[in-house]
Parts: sequence; structure tokens; C-alpha cells
Amino acid sequence: MRIEDTANVALANIGVKQRTPDLYDSSLFTEQYRLDSLNTVASLRSFNLQYKPRLDLFVNGGMQVSDYAGWYRHFGMSAGLTFRWTIFDGRQKRWKEHQAERQQQSIRAYKENAEYQRQMRIRQCLSELDKYDQRAVALERQLARYDEVLSAYAKEVEAGQMSVLDYITVLRNKIQAERDCLLLNTNRQLVVATYNYWNY
Repeated sequence: MRIEDTANVALANIGVKQRTPDLYDSSLFTEQYRLDSLNTVASLRSFNLQYKPRLDLFVNGGMQVSDYAGWYRHFGMSAGLTFRWTIFDGRQKRWKEHQAERQQQSIRAYKENAEYQRQMRIRQCLSELDKYDQRAVALERQLARYDEVLSAYAKEVEAGQMSVLDYITVLRNKIQAERDCLLLNTNRQLVVATYNYWNY
């Protein structure tokens, strides 16, 4: 089967939209560090609960019989209060607080590094997009010039003032420029997708 249609078809945009970056907005890439920080705080609070005074009330009851005839005489209950308060723990509380503080510092350092890397990738994508846009403008001008030249060459070929080979050479160059333009648009869309990924 042979396809006769040779018309150019413009491919639809893949739907990826650029978003304006807010460099101070939090992203999902740094969310894990916020959760790690909250986990460290919760762990320290949970540990510190054992140092608060505790007053416990207990009640229990039971029955111990081998003969069920006088079971009510073998029934007993007890109730009581217990009070607990940790006075000295061998400096475990201070050690745990220092450990939590170091973890928080480490989490902050990792978060700052991750955010720095993310911002660098966003800036790199924006720079690449700017270069692609400049190159696209240059390619569009070049294609417009090819159209003008081909139009003039077609008239000269009809008048017999120019070789058909020169016309074909310019036509091939135009086709190559159109391929370059298509490749450029594809690569630009990939950069836009990368930008949106890191800007999320």
C-alpha cells in the first residue's frame, strides 16, 4: 500500500504548560525533610513523657476456689495508687536532646542542599528554554528566506535562466531546516516537561 498524501501536518502541543517558578515556595521534593523534622520532634516529645510525674490508679479482683459451694468467701479485690517520677537518668535526657538537635541540623542541611539542586535545575531549564526560543526565531527567519528564494528560483527556472539543480539544492536545504525546526520543538517540549517536573 502506498500513501499518496505528502502534506505537512503540524503536531499538536503535548499539553505541557510552563509555570512561573516561585523560588520561595515549598515543593514536594523538600516535603520529605519537613516530615523528617516533625518525626524527630515527635520522637523527642514522646521520649520526654517518661520524665513527667505519673500517678496511676489500679483496681483488680479475683476468685480462688476449689469448691464452688462457698465461692463468695474466696472472692477478693484490691485497689491502689502508684506514683512515678524520674529524678536521675544518667543524663539520658540531655543526650537525647543533643541527638535530636543534631538530627534537625542534618535535616536542615540536606533540605537546603536539595532545594539548591532543585533551583539550579529550574534555572538550567529556563536558560535552555531561552536558547531554544532564540534558535526557533532564527530558524523561522531562515525558513521564510528559503520560501522567498524558492519562489524567485521557480520563476527563473520557468524562464530558463537557472538550473533545476540549484533549485533542488535550495529545496533540500529548506527540508533540512524544517527537520531541524521539528527536532528543536521536540527538544524544547522535553525541557518544558523537565522544568515542570522540578518546579512541582
